[in-house]
Amino acid sequence: MNPAGETWTSFETWSFATQVVAAIGPICLAVLALFGDTVRQWIRRPRLVLEVGTKRPLVELVETPGQGNEQSSSVDKHIEVRLRLVNKGSTSTRRTRVIVEEIFRQRKNAGSLYSVHHMVPAPIPWTYEEDHERQVSPLLPTYVAIARISEAMSSASGSAPDSSKKGSQYTLNVLVGDRVAGSRTIPVKAGTVVLPVVVLADNLSKPIKKYIEIFWDGTNLDVSDPAHLNVSLIAETDFNARRGSQ
Repeated sequence: MNPAGETWTSFETWSFATQVVAAIGPICLAVLALFGDTVRQWIRRPRLVLEVGTKRPLVELVETPGQGNEQSSSVDKHIEVRLRLVNKGSTSTRRTRVIVEEIFRQRKNAGSLYSVHHMVPAPIPWTYEEDHERQVSPLLPTYVAIARISEAMSSASGSAPDSSKKGSQYTLNVLVGDRVAGSRTIPVKAGTVVLPVVVLADNLSKPIKKYIEIFWDGTNLDVSDPAHLNVSLIAETDFNARRGSQ
């Protein structure tokens, strides 16, 4: 019906709709002119997903030639623990950084967490690259090494570690960035470690924070058995509850 209460013909209905569109059209064009870039950036935004696990290449046994003379047949072995960033959005991130500023351990037989190391945070280098910042392209996985399990260094006397003691020949090192010391490793004991990880990028709407739990029993370099080594994400509520019970 028209404003006078009379029934509209099809022509009148079509004519009125055309007038409405003609009136709204310039307004929509003005809005797009003012906010078009913002709308396009929101639609074509990156969406990062952080993943961990125990399958290769997230956890990998790495073998490299041992140091020494060229005829040496020794091989250095270590386990590298990595996180994976997958961009499921439609545009690349800009200046992506991964930061760890504190390391937590779990108390034996208690489950509560306590802080064992706090550092001035700086981005961790990307795997196989010296860069601390990079773009993450859509659907192209990118990796960051966050921990390494390797044979302990020899003693000052030059003797090898005592292999008769369970786990004495291996050590777990958390790989961090530090504004003061640069990139470095923080040795921690066997057991359960929790790393609050923050991912930043210039075109992310907000930082991504995840909690990575690494369990290692300290016995060997076996990456196939979760009873020896396990890496998983825990919920923020779980982290806060365990930290609050200290």
